[in-house]
Parts: sequence; structure tokens; C-alpha cells
Amino acid sequence: MRVITLFLASLAIICLSFAHQPQAEEGMYPLTGVEAMPLRALKNAGAEVRGSEILRLSKAVVQVAGGGTGSFVSDSGLVVTNHHVAHGCLAALDAMEKHKGIVESGFVAHEMAQELSCPGYYLLLLEETRDITSAVRKASAGLPDYHSRFEAERLAKEGLVAECEKEGEVVCKASSLNGGLEENLSVYTRLLDVRLVYAPEKDIGKYGGDIDNWMYPRHTGDYSFLRAYVSPDGKPAAYDAANIAYEPAVNLRISELGLVKGDFVMVMGYPARTKRFTTATGTAFYLEESIPASLETYGPMLKVLEGLGAAYVGVERRYAGLIAGLNNATKYYRESKAGLVASGLVAKKQRATEELRKKFKGKERKALDDALAAIDSLYAKYRSYHRLFYVLGRMTALGSNALAMAHTLHKWSVEKQKPEAERKEQRFKEKNVYALYDRSKRLELTVDFRAEAAILTYYLRTLIALDGEYKADCVATLLTETQLLLGELAKETGENAPTVADVVRRKFGIVLPEEPVAQAATLLLARTEVLTWSREEAAVNVAVTRRKEWLDMDGAAFAEEVEDPLVSFARNLDKDLVALREGPYREVEERLATELHRDWVKAVKAPYPDANFTLRLTFGKVADYTATATGKTHRYMTTLGELLAKETGKWPFKVPEALATAAQGDHGRWQDETLGDVPINFTSTLDTTGGNSGSPVLDSKGRLVGLLFDGTSESILSDWQYLEEEQRSICVDIRFALFLAEKVHGATELMVEIGLAE
Repeated sequence: MRVITLFLASLAIICLSFAHQPQAEEGMYPLTGVEAMPLRALKNAGAEVRGSEILRLSKAVVQVAGGGTGSFVSDSGLVVTNHHVAHGCLAALDAMEKHKGIVESGFVAHEMAQELSCPGYYLLLLEETRDITSAVRKASAGLPDYHSRFEAERLAKEGLVAECEKEGEVVCKASSLNGGLEENLSVYTRLLDVRLVYAPEKDIGKYGGDIDNWMYPRHTGDYSFLRAYVSPDGKPAAYDAANIAYEPAVNLRISELGLVKGDFVMVMGYPARTKRFTTATGTAFYLEESIPASLETYGPMLKVLEGLGAAYVGVERRYAGLIAGLNNATKYYRESKAGLVASGLVAKKQRATEELRKKFKGKERKALDDALAAIDSLYAKYRSYHRLFYVLGRMTALGSNALAMAHTLHKWSVEKQKPEAERKEQRFKEKNVYALYDRSKRLELTVDFRAEAAILTYYLRTLIALDGEYKADCVATLLTETQLLLGELAKETGENAPTVADVVRRKFGIVLPEEPVAQAATLLLARTEVLTWSREEAAVNVAVTRRKEWLDMDGAAFAEEVEDPLVSFARNLDKDLVALREGPYREVEERLATELHRDWVKAVKAPYPDANFTLRLTFGKVADYTATATGKTHRYMTTLGELLAKETGKWPFKVPEALATAAQGDHGRWQDETLGDVPINFTSTLDTTGGNSGSPVLDSKGRLVGLLFDGTSESILSDWQYLEEEQRSICVDIRFALFLAEKVHGATELMVEIGLAE
């Protein structure tokens, strides 16, 4: 394989025809230094700010709760982001009785003392990026096989992170670009006390709902304001009433001047993961395996939750964030599948690969063919167990919050017995363990017995259906144990409980389903002490205390002494998952996703690295949008009048009375002179993807003029390709947010803080 590696490295000189040559506005460029930025293209596109000033402004950009982007807009820690990025905070607050209804009604704090702590939220502020490529590569030089090289590089990065974090109150992360072609170390300040300042009501923040998701024209007020706090001595700290507002070194200036068609715009944010430089085989795998696995997991779960949510208010409240996420994900994957098929992207990549092969003969052709064959072979093997591996992984994290907690308790008991460097999952690093305790404290606010039982039943049935060459032994074990339990319960039948179902009702307070898999799931949840299903404060306190004791417990003692049925099932599930992860999946993670992909990207001379949750810059212009499906062209900006015309009086097209009233009044400075109305959303050629949500949209002078929040249907494929003429990024015009703050919600104090009060 070493021969193949050296050969692929030499291809870069002669395979320029294979490399995708980007348009001027394509690319998510790392903000690691001025030299990494496309300075000439920026200037030609209309940027008036210099590269050094862009880097300075980037110091105001933060990652929000690991899944979106925001930016400081005042010297008192005020952050603006999307409503849907802040929705997790709203949903968590809504689950509390004292804040019930906040998702529907929205929230405005008129003074800092009224701001509400966002459970589980944090901000990451990038302080520095270091190139550690040579140090990482030196660690693996000369080692004989991919596993030893992978481990050497992983441990090298662990060491560099540990050394970095000794330097002070920082969090450090090692990030690989394109499979390790470059290795960076990012140094962050992590702000743990984040509070809700201002969020519009659901009828504005989610206007159009999932119907309008990935669509344009849009008329959505997708914005919210948060605030970061620190301890009185200025250091990052968890929520405390004595904490003070954080003072950022840089904050963005909000502009009320607006934009017109053709204006330059740029975005700085944290895009998730793109796959633009994946091989044809990898693209086919995503289309034929990965997308179906996601749809077949998320779709049924969404139907379960929506059905229960319609019947029981508690389900809708406690799973609001999950339901919103599943809706977005299912639409994304459906549209991705359709787009990949319609674009013929797999065939295009296959043709490009064949053109590359024609350039070589003899031994050189064989070396290239061997490299491609190795990639193809790994994907072929992956197909045989991918669905099972995927579902087992999802079970530990998505849907059943009770099972996720049981798995966390088990996994932490295992991981805490290992040295820090051997804990591969970030959540089990000492610096992140606080989050395990935080989630544990809130568990009862996020669960409902009916929903948990339905989701767990669905997962168990899915695992049974996937039984093949690789199996989930945890299910067979659970079903056997359940039948033994029912046999024992049958011995308790009598005059007052003539059937096993009657015994179960009296003993556990539940109705026993007839179907064996549903019985197993229901009894598992009914018997666990991982949580309480009671809403009584005393019972909740007992459960919270028990979980803390288990989290604090010696790992070996936990494994030996805690025999809770849900924890036992989580242990068995984890055995199945680990067997796959450390078995056949190891080669995917350690060879395909790193060394082989690294060499392939080098060979095709990728013009910029795929996104990977690190800070990136992209730029473009405000532009009209022509829908591929209809051929109809839509103006670059939507207006308040169009929002009112779209109203049906019912969710998700219901206009709040206060907004309807304000629309009839004086729009003042928020009326766009060109449009003669209040602007709402605009389209741009910005090259963005998931994770960019909430990113500040800046004008040519570096002033904040909007927030990126979505893309058109053509943009769904932005993870795989950029099409300047077809796809558009959709942004909230900041003037709409300011109009609402001033004219509808009375957020006077906020307007004063950002310097835009009249």
C-alpha cells in the first residue's frame, strides 16, 4: 500500500483536469490567516475590507451549542443567531412548568436580571489556530500498517491538545482537513453561561414551518438574541446569579442601511461537513446506503412522535426540539436523494475517474487501479453492516432520552477507568464531563413514557429486521429475559389479578401490550430506576440524586453493582456497537476516511478543504432566484406585504395580531426605499451548508446586514457541489428583526444596547 500512497501523491502534478475548478464565489475558506483567504477574488467581488480586518471581525463569531453560529453585537456579550439555533433553549425552558408556553409566545427580557439561563448551551470563541501537520505526521513516519499509523497520529494530537489546555482557561481541538492532508489545532474560549434575551414567538420565528423549509420565497423571522456571562473575575463559568456579562474583544456593527440586488455579501461561520471531494464510490454509498438508513430511521420516528404529540400535549412540549430536527432531517435527506439522482453526480464522478485513468499505462495504471480498488473494496464491506451499525449508534443518542442516559451511565463507567488519551469520544474528556451531569439534571423534563416506549419498540423492531451476517445480540437477550420475567409474573396471578396483564398493571402501573417486542420495551422502561416517570418534585429529586451517585461511582463498582434493567440493556447494546466499531468499521475509520481519502484529495488537487465544523469564510452577492422545478424567477428580497398575503390564519401561516397592526402603521426607517416595504428575507450566492445557521451576513464594509438561516432546494446538494446559477442561500434581513424589536415586541433596551434606538 505504501507504493500506492507514493504514486497518488505524484498525481497532483498531472491531474488538474480532474480537479474541480471553483467559481470565484465557491468555497468555504479556513480563517486560519490572511494567506488562506482568496484576497484577490474578495476584492474583485466588491469587498472593501482588507484581509486583516476580516480576521479581526471573525473574533466576534462564535459557535453556538455545537450546532450553529452566532456573533457578538454589543460589548456586553449580546449574541445574535437564528431562532432555530436558539430553539433548543426555548424548548428546554418550555418543558419547565414556570416557563410553559415560551415557545409559542416568545420572550423579551427588558433588563439583564430577567434573562433566562439556556440549559446545556455554550459558546465557543476561536482565539487561535495552529498548524500541527508536521508534528502529527512525524509521529506516524515509518510505521508499517494503517492501524499503527492512525493510533500514533491520534495520540500525537491528544498530546498536543493536552499541552495546549495547560496554557490556561481554554478548550483546544485538533481538526483534520480532508482526511489529514492538513492538521490544525484550534484554541477556544468556552463560555458556559448563556442566557436568552429576546426571541420572537413561534408564529414569526418559524413562519412557514416545515412546509417552507428549503424553499423560497420565504417570510421567516428566524432570529434570536442570547447573552454570554462569566464569573465576576471574568473567567468562563457555569450559570450563577452573581455572574456578569462577558465583554468580547470585538463585536459587529449592525447596519440599518440594507442591501440591493448585486451587493457584495460575505459570511463567517462554522459549516458542518461537506463531501465535495469524495470518490464516485463514496458518493454512490451515500446515495444508496447512508441516505436510506437515515430516512428509514428518522421518518418512522417522526410519525410516532407527531402522532403522540397530537394526542398528548406533554409529548409535543418535551420532544419539540427532536420533532423539529427530524422534520428538517427527513426533508433534507429526501431532497438530497432526489437531487443526487437528478444531477447524475455519481455518473459524473465515474466519468471523471475514467478520464484520469486514461492518462496512465502499465505499472502506473495498475497502481492507480489498485488504489481505487482498495477504496471500492472498503465501501463494499461497509455495505454489509452499515445499517446495523448506524441504528445501534442512533439508539445511544437520538430518540429515546431514557436509553441515551442509561448508555451514558454505562459508557462513562467504562471510560473513566481509562487514561484521558484513550478516551476517544469527546464527551468523556474531563473538560466535557460537566455536560453529562447537566443533561442528567434535566432528564425528567425531556421524557414521556408513551413516547419512550414507542421509540424503543420501533428501534427493537428495526434491529430484528436487520438481522443478517451481523446481528444485534442485545435484542435476542432482551426478548428472552422478558419472557422469563413474564413467566415469573404469571406465578403472581390470582383472584385480584387473574392475568399477567393484570399483574403488570398492579405492579408497574402500565398496560401490557400484546406484541412481544412492545412488551419488552414497555417492561424495560417500567422497571428502570434510571429515571422516574412521576412529575412529583420529591420523586424527581430522588432520581436526579441517584443518577449523580451513579455518575460519581467508581467505574468497576458501577459495572458490578448496578443491575438496573435499562442499564443492562444499554451494556449489551454497547457490546454489539463496540464489536462493529472495533471490528470491520476500524478499517473505514482508520484507513478509508484518513489515509486513502487524504491521498485522493491530494491527487485531485482540491482547491479548498471540505468543511469540518471549523471557522470558514464564504462570499457572494445578493441575487434573484430561479427555481429549477418551475423555471420561475423570484425577486432577491421578500417583503412584509407578501408575508401578510401568505397568511391563512392557521399554523404555520398565522400572523400575530401585533405584527398585523404594526404592518398597517408607519414603518419608519425600516422601510426599504427600493421595495417600498419592510424587507424580510433575501437570497444570495453564498456557498454555505448546515452549521452556518445563524452566521452573520456582512456587507462590503464588514457591517452585519443579515443572518443566514436556510437554502433553496438546489442548495441541499451543497454538501456535494456548488452551482452558482442554481442554488441560493437564504438570509434574514436584519432590518426585519429590528422592525419587530422596535414596533412589535417593545425590545427598547436591546435597541439601545446595539446603538440603534431613536
